Amino acid sequence: MNYFKHVQRGRRALSILQLTLKFKWNGPLGEGIAHGEKSFGLGEMIEIIVKVRRDIVDILIEPLE
Repeated sequence: MNYFKHVQRGRRALSILQLTLKFKWNGPLGEGIAHGEKSFGLGEMIEIIVKVRRDIVDILIEPLE
């Protein structure tokens, strides 16, 4: 397997995680948290983590061409 393709795949997965977390904490939901208007419950945080994990796993297991 090509090392470069593994690196690309890892970077893609990491960028999805970074963008998701950045949006959740600095986007509309994050602004509410900063102003005390909204706080995440444990269930909501688990849902976010599970969704991001699924996205990353999908990227990592797709076949290399």
